[in-house]
Amino acid sequence: AVQIDGPSPDSRFRRGVDCFHFDGRERLDKFIKSWKFELCSSLVIVANAMYMGINANAQLDAAKEGHEANSDIWLAFERIFTVLFAVEWALRLIVYQKWFFRLADWRW
Repeated sequence: AVQIDGPSPDSRFRRGVDCFHFDGRERLDKFIKSWKFELCSSLVIVANAMYMGINANAQLDAAKEGHEANSDIWLAFERIFTVLFAVEWALRLIVYQKWFFRLADWRW
């Protein structure tokens, strides 16, 4: 009998199919597909859309008054959203690896 090193043959993530394998990959896959993760991702998207609208309005008001509306708070929000989106993207890329670009919903 041939012994397979790593996940079971029925596993979605078999060694040799992707770039690298790690033990927690299936747990991470389950986590990023959970409704809680999807809800958090959706809430971050909505919050970012609200932020962009508020920021655009502040920029427009400042332009009307003849000055710039640059402040540290706007920059902090931009960085927070950038980090959150980068973490989500990285988690998905770690799990799906090269298949990330070939999933059924790859156009998201």
